[in-house]
Formats: sequence, structure tokens, C-alpha cells
Amino acid sequence: MLASEIFNQQSSAEEKVLIIFSDMRQQTKELDFETPSLVPTLNRIGTMGARIEIANLGGVHIYALGVDGAGKSIPYWQSLRKFWIEYFRTSGARLETYTVLRDVTTGQTPTQLRVKRMRLGFSMRLPPI
Repeated sequence: MLASEIFNQQSSAEEKVLIIFSDMRQQTKELDFETPSLVPTLNRIGTMGARIEIANLGGVHIYALGVDGAGKSIPYWQSLRKFWIEYFRTSGARLETYTVLRDVTTGQTPTQLRVKRMRLGFSMRLPPI
């Protein structure tokens, strides 16, 4: 929800990019993706009585990096990916990358990333992993 508020304040930005470094495995009493063997779909979670707020991320390009399925099955990782694809689509965002890799340049040439950084008015230097 914080990202939604920040992007709404920057409504005149030419391009909005959100880079998420996370395993994307939510675990709270309201929403637990760790316990089940498969992550339920967004629609299924609603029928289970869990309440999920959908952020307003219209026009935001999402890069989810470091998405980890350690200790889980391949079908689990795929179900987690499917959930987040549904979530970001519902939020109005465009999921550009969803990967276990932690490389910001995945799928982008350095020139494309440099142009994006210039448009956003910041530069970032990441330490090697």
C-alpha cells in the first residue's frame, strides 16, 4: 500500500518502476503462503474468508527479483508466481520480471535501464551479490 501512495503522489512521472527484492512468500496470520503446499489463487483466497487489499498500481512496471522457492516444490513456486501475476494484474501494474535471479538487468539492456533511471530522476548502484 505504501508503494501505491508513493506512485499516486508522483502521478506526473513518465514511467513508474517498482523493483521488489523478496521471496514473495507472505506469512501473516491474515495471509499465510508458507504453510500450504500450493498457494491459492487470488479468487480462492477471497472465498476462504481472507481479506486482501489490492494496491492501486496502475501503470507501474514491476520487477520481482529473488523470488525463492527454497524448501518448496516446483508446483508451489508456480502457484506463488500465478498468485502474484493475478495480484499485479488486478492492481493495474505490469509484471515485467518475476525471477529467482537478483539481477536488475534481467531482460533489459543497460541502455534501457539507464534511460529508465534518468526518467525517474535517480541513479542506483547495487553492491555485487
